[in-house]
Amino acid sequence: MTEEEVIEKVRNDAKCWENLEQFHGNKKVVLEVIKDSSYLPFQYASKELQADREVVLEAVDIIGMNLEYASKELKADKEIVLIALKSWAWALEYADDLLKKDKELVSSVIAKGRGGGMIPPFVNADQSLKEDREFVLKAVLARGDSLEFASNELKADREVVLVAVKTHREALSFADNILKKDKEVVLAAVESHGISLMYADDSLKKDREVVLTAVKNCGQGLEYADKPFKKDKEIVLAAIKSWPHSFEYTDGSLKKDRDIISLLKEMNY
Repeated sequence: MTEEEVIEKVRNDAKCWENLEQFHGNKKVVLEVIKDSSYLPFQYASKELQADREVVLEAVDIIGMNLEYASKELKADKEIVLIALKSWAWALEYADDLLKKDKELVSSVIAKGRGGGMIPPFVNADQSLKEDREFVLKAVLARGDSLEFASNELKADREVVLVAVKTHREALSFADNILKKDKEVVLAAVESHGISLMYADDSLKKDREVVLTAVKNCGQGLEYADKPFKKDKEIVLAAIKSWPHSFEYTDGSLKKDRDIISLLKEMNY
C-alpha cells in the first residue's frame, strides 16, 4: 500500500489508522492523518514522531489535546505549549510541571471557557500559583469559579472572595464558610447573581435585605430564601418581575393574590 493510498484509506475510515502500524512512523503520512482531530490520530504516531518538533508543532496547532502524546522533552518546550494552549486551554494539564508555574503561560488561559460550563483551566496551574495572592486575584477576576482551586487560605481572603463572587454565580460556594456568613460578601454575590443565594449561610437566607437583593437580580433566588419570605408580597412581586417562573416557589397564600396574578398576565406567564 502506498503512502497516498494509506492517507486516502484513513480519510474514508479513520478508525483503520490504529491498525496501520507500519505507517505510524511515516512522517509524511502522519502529518496528513493528524489533520483529522476528531479521534486524535497523533496518539498512534511512533515515539520518534511524538518527539519530532515539527510534527508536534503541527499536531498541537490542530488541537492542543495532542500535547498529551508529545515526548517529555517537548512538553517542556514553551513555544509548543503556548501553541497547544491557544488551541485548547486545558492542555496545560499535560505541560511540564515547570511550565505550570509560568505566570505568563498560565495567564494566557485563565479566562478561557467562561460561560461554557467548562472547568477553569486554572485547575491545572502549579500549587505555587494557587497560593499566590496576586495571581489568584487575577484568576478570579477572569473567572470567579477559579476560586475552587485557590489555596484554603485564599478562599478565606475577603478581598479575593469579593472579586470572585462578582464574576461567577458559583464562586460563593467555594468560599470559606465564615465568608458565607459575611453579609457584605453575600450581598455582593447576590447583586451580581441572585441565584448565588443558594450558597449563602442559612442565617443570611433569613435576612430580608439579602433576599430582596437576590430576587431583584434573579427571581429564582426565591427558591433558596427562608420560608417566610415566600409569603412576603413585596419579595414575591420582585422575584416574579425578574423571573416569572419564581411563582412556583411562592407560598400558597399568595397564589391567588390579585396583584400577583395581574403581574403574571402582564408578563404573559
